[in-house]
Amino acid sequence: VYKDPITDRAVFNRTSQNAQEVALEGLSQLTPSGPDLVELETPPGHRLYLWTDYLADYYPSLVASDERALTNATAFRRSPAVSKGTAAFDSLVKKTTQAGLPLPEQVVPCLRGLPMGDRSAPDWGSEAHLNVLMSSGSFPPDRRILNRHVFPLGPAVEGVVQDDHFGVVAARTRGDPACTELD
Repeated sequence: VYKDPITDRAVFNRTSQNAQEVALEGLSQLTPSGPDLVELETPPGHRLYLWTDYLADYYPSLVASDERALTNATAFRRSPAVSKGTAAFDSLVKKTTQAGLPLPEQVVPCLRGLPMGDRSAPDWGSEAHLNVLMSSGSFPPDRRILNRHVFPLGPAVEGVVQDDHFGVVAARTRGDPACTELD
């Protein structure tokens, strides 16, 4: 998990929460696997060209519902002052003020996103990623590498693995029309 003095990532141990939830049989089960790519054949006089695109901050940038946030509670309590300047703090101030209550001395932070460790996150994330690609005209059906499906004929094929979108083209040169389609 990428981390530096400025950037942190939330990795949750959701073992007990995951055990209480129904496992989705969503789009992550269509994720291409290694054997799909090692079986690629390159015609004589051709080379394989690879394109990749990466969605930075994939899991943290997805916004979950308030209900889902409650299932992403941290294992510690903090002073609400720690979150000053955030939407969560502003919401807490608004709600307590409206109710005529003081700010609580301690709060349990919750993540209103999809933390790594959430068993449903790969399915929701994959679906969101695929929907974005398809709505923009990318990732056409005749080029999709999908687990448990017939491999596309090519010469260009594409796949999505969570936050990565890739394309592979068998072509004679980088200027081949099949290559420019993936640019």
